[in-house]
Amino acid sequence: MNFEDCYEVGYIAKTYGVKGEIHAVFDVDNSEEYREIESIFVVKDRHMVPYFIEQVRFVQGYVRLKFEEIDDVDQAKMLVGSKLMLPIDVLPETEEEEYYFHDILGYMVVDADKGEIGKVTQLYDSTNQDLIGVTHQGKEVLIPYIKDQIIQKLDHEQKVIVVTLPGGLLDVYLEDE
Repeated sequence: MNFEDCYEVGYIAKTYGVKGEIHAVFDVDNSEEYREIESIFVVKDRHMVPYFIEQVRFVQGYVRLKFEEIDDVDQAKMLVGSKLMLPIDVLPETEEEEYYFHDILGYMVVDADKGEIGKVTQLYDSTNQDLIGVTHQGKEVLIPYIKDQIIQKLDHEQKVIVVTLPGGLLDVYLEDE
């Protein structure tokens, strides 16, 4: 399994108890949809290591996981801070007008006035502001992902995102250093 075939579902926040359980944070709309997962990839040293799950519980905003073969707190501590990945093919189905953020990778970004800006090469999911990274004239341009203000339309058939960029946004990235 490669990173390209997976998506980041969350991370391991802390240990729980002394029997190797961990508390994970799932960065998803509804973590309960993952109640039946049997395994998950833990990213360690830039490698995805599969872990089979003995038990899943939902407690105070965390997903409490018990992995097979992790039986004490010292083993669990080694995993704290690690990203958790799942194969894309286990993503819950979306409604017709909905999509996953990673679905727009490779879409062409077109500004209503300036024309083609470039293709989406990177996604930045942050608590403050989601951003899409676009390569424009050899430089990465970060565009705030704000529906109905900057993001005007997504055409999934044509793989195009129509935007209205704030004045001067491109200039900030294209100025000579």
